[in-house]
Amino acid sequence: MKASMKIKSIYDKLVIIVAKWLCENIDKVLHAIVSMIITILLSIFIPMWFSALLVLILGVAKECIDKYYGERYDWWDILADIVGIGMAVLFCLI
Repeated sequence: MKASMKIKSIYDKLVIIVAKWLCENIDKVLHAIVSMIITILLSIFIPMWFSALLVLILGVAKECIDKYYGERYDWWDILADIVGIGMAVLFCLI
């Protein structure tokens, strides 16, 4: 097998794994994207550190509301929010 064919095979398998993970965890991806967008938008009007803190508080509050209405409190959603906030901070620093 040629090296280029082997690399393509590995790439195809990796794409399938990533696509499957994204489909199974779309909620986490959305948490990260929304947190990133809100953090960036708020940072236009308030300092970045305050924007990041506010979005984190909103994310935790959203999970508390979910728990109150019978859904479960999901720590992974909070982690996804933190990832989104981190991406926003990096985006604004670049």
